[in-house]
This record gives sequence, structure tokens and C-alpha cells, in this order.
Amino acid sequence: MWLFNEDGFFSITTTERGNPRKMNEDGELYVCVRSRDEDSLTQMLKSLEMKGNAGIVARPIVGKQRDGVGTDYLYRTILAKEELGRYLYSYSTERLNYRSFKDGMAKSWEHRPDALLRNLALNEVWYACKDFWPDTEDDLTWA
Repeated sequence: MWLFNEDGFFSITTTERGNPRKMNEDGELYVCVRSRDEDSLTQMLKSLEMKGNAGIVARPIVGKQRDGVGTDYLYRTILAKEELGRYLYSYSTERLNYRSFKDGMAKSWEHRPDALLRNLALNEVWYACKDFWPDTEDDLTWA
């Protein structure tokens, strides 16, 4: 699952607790939350800790992964699926307060030094989906 929000951009997949590179084929209890930048994960973990979620302790961010070793997400941490659920619930009930996602993020990020790049990335994703995501099966005729 890809997730974009005020905290950053994440790629979330199932995993085994002790090994962020090994898929948990049964889809059991843990997810590997990956990000291209350390700050995104730091913000997500701070959000979890601020909510006083039981059992949340400072989660290590697995050190920067080596480039070219099967990953393009250099930072990762492991969460219980329950923790991810609490994060998503908390975000949707307490922080989702905008009518336009792109405008909301622009306002939220306006003081960040990387705000322009983050907003450009969101716009590129929006345009790619607008241009290529099929509205109907009739849109598949070009493929």
C-alpha cells in the first residue's frame, strides 16, 4: 500500500517481525513501513507515540539501506498491523481536515525546506492517475 499524508510518503508491505526484507506469506501480524526519507518515518512514529498508544515504544528505523541491493526505499521500520491501524484511525479522525489533499499538504508543508519538491511529487502522482487510471472498461481499448 502506498500512503501519502502530512507525515510523508510510505510504502507498506507485510513482513516478518525480525526481518524487514522477508515477506510474511500468511499476512500475519506485522508490516514493514518503508520510506525514501528518514523524516517521514520519524514523523509517523512520533504521531503514534503522541497518541499514547499502548505498547508503542520508540521503534528503531532500520539504518539506511545500501543502494542497489533490491530496494529503492532507504529507510524502514516494522510495526504491528494493529499499530498501523491505530495510526490510520487517529490520522483520519483527528488530522484529516482539508477539502483538497494537495492544497492541505501544501499548507501543512509550507515551512519545510523540501515543500516544493514534496508538492511537485504529489502533483506528478495526481497527473499520472488522472491520465492513466481507467474510468471504465472502454478506456482499456488503447492497451
